[in-house]
Amino acid sequence: MTGSTKATHEWEDPIVAEVRRARAEIFAEADHDLNKLCERLRESEKRSKHRLVKRAPRPVDELPEAVA
Repeated sequence: MTGSTKATHEWEDPIVAEVRRARAEIFAEADHDLNKLCERLRESEKRSKHRLVKRAPRPVDELPEAVA
């Protein structure tokens, strides 16, 4: 046994593959720049006719230790 638990022939879920392709395409459209991507999302939210929930940031003392 080689110690590897990874299957030789991995099965690919077509839905997961589609989501990953879409994510890669959207990120490429933002030139792989997270700040550009976030700005595009904020602009998209502003143009959206859907009701969006805005929550107040949680106080730092309420955040889990791993985050704080």
